[in-house]
Amino acid sequence: MIELYRREHNESSHRFSEGGKTQAWVPSQRLQGYLADHQTMVFDPAHMDSFIKYGFDKKKATVSKDKTILCNKQKYTVVVGAEKFSSYKSTAVKISHYNNKLYIFENKKDGICLGEAVRQQPSQKPRSVTEKAEARLKKNEVEQICGYLVDKQMSVDMKSLISCYQSGLTFSIAKAVFEANMDRYQQLVAKLQDPSRAGFVRFNAFIIDIKRHHQRHADLFYPKECDHDL
Repeated sequence: MIELYRREHNESSHRFSEGGKTQAWVPSQRLQGYLADHQTMVFDPAHMDSFIKYGFDKKKATVSKDKTILCNKQKYTVVVGAEKFSSYKSTAVKISHYNNKLYIFENKKDGICLGEAVRQQPSQKPRSVTEKAEARLKKNEVEQICGYLVDKQMSVDMKSLISCYQSGLTFSIAKAVFEANMDRYQQLVAKLQDPSRAGFVRFNAFIIDIKRHHQRHADLFYPKECDHDL
C-alpha cells in the first residue's frame, strides 16, 4: 500500500509554490532532471556491510602491547588484525564501540579499519538485544564460535575462548570437537547435583577437549598474531 502511494505521488503532477511562483511538475521527472546535471555515485549493496562500521562515533584509545584495549572500564582483546599492532609498545588508535565489541581504526582523520576487539566478559544485555545489534554487522570468528557454543547451552568464558582462538582455534575445529564429544558432555551434566552449573561444566569440558585436540593436531593450529611495530 505504501509503495503504491509513493509511486502514485511521485509519478503524478502536483502544484508547488517556489520563490513566490506556483508551478505544476512531476516529482520523479524533476528528480531525474536534477540528477542528470550532477555527478552521482554508484555502489554495490553487497559492500554496505563493510562501510557501516565507518559511520559510528569514534574516540581515541590505545592498543596495549598485549593486544588489549581499555574502554568504559572494560577490557577488550584484539581478535581481528592483532598482527598489525606491536608486542613491544602500545599503539594509539581510534575506536568505535558497537554492541559488545570495538572497531579499531588508524589514529587519523578518515583512518581505515585495522581490526576488531571483543570484551573479555560476556555482555550483560539480554540476548535478544545483542542478537538484533549483531545482525546488522558481520560477526568475526570469535563471535561466531561464541554464538555456536551458547546455542549448545554452554556458559562461555570469553577470556578462555579468546586464548584458545589466539592459539589457532577456528570455527570448524570448535564444531568438530563439540560434535565428537557432545554425548560425553551430556553424561557429565547428568551427574550434576546442581543443574545451574551445567553451562559451566559443558564449557570447561569443551576447553579441555580443545587443548587435547591441539596437542594431538598441533599442525592444524596456527597462532592468530605475530609481532609488528607500527
